[in-house]
Amino acid sequence: MAVELGAFFAARPAVGNLHATLGALAIGAAWVAVTCPALAAGGKNWLAAMLRGGIVADASALSLLVIWLVSPCVTLLAAIEIYAIYAASALLGIAVVSCARTPAGRYAAAAIAAAAVMLTLATPFWMGGILKAAGQGTRPAIAAAAVRVNPFYSITAAVFDNTSFAWNEAKIMYGKIQQIQDYASAAPRWYSAAAVHGAAAAMLAAICLIFKRAGGRSSSREKQAAP
Repeated sequence: MAVELGAFFAARPAVGNLHATLGALAIGAAWVAVTCPALAAGGKNWLAAMLRGGIVADASALSLLVIWLVSPCVTLLAAIEIYAIYAASALLGIAVVSCARTPAGRYAAAAIAAAAVMLTLATPFWMGGILKAAGQGTRPAIAAAAVRVNPFYSITAAVFDNTSFAWNEAKIMYGKIQQIQDYASAAPRWYSAAAVHGAAAAMLAAICLIFKRAGGRSSSREKQAAP
């Protein structure tokens, strides 16, 4: 909470409401991506991991409420939508961590989860090479996927009505990062990244549950077969 609000109030006098708000929202997305898996790794079961990791997204919800109260760029509905995006990213990190079976494995999984979500946030900065290497016919689909999986694209879609800011149309995108803008001109829906991250979290949770139940049954059979 202090990270997002500190960045917002420190930047607002210099850059104005728009850029201070967008910066705080971007920092919030990155903070959730990095800290949720790290905190969840300390939990010994699904519930503990959920409570420990989820507290970061919940704290960001309080930041969103403050930003809604003081910034005209964020409506209450947009704040709720952005919280859903944060929560989906948090659930993905928690799901990855909870698949590990040992404490060391959970912290290794936390590092992998944080890196993976940060990569989705940074798609404009590394996707250009992939687009250049891809065939002409597949480039629009790849660029669209890079946009839809990126939480910050969805965040800018949530506040677009009040900011008229689309990340894939920003001037910063026209230098080194032209490739995505060239092939993915349509802005995503606010729920695009939330749907992708939430679905990935649900799939991981289901797969891990299946494997854990299978492992538990196998252990029970071995104990019964032992003399």
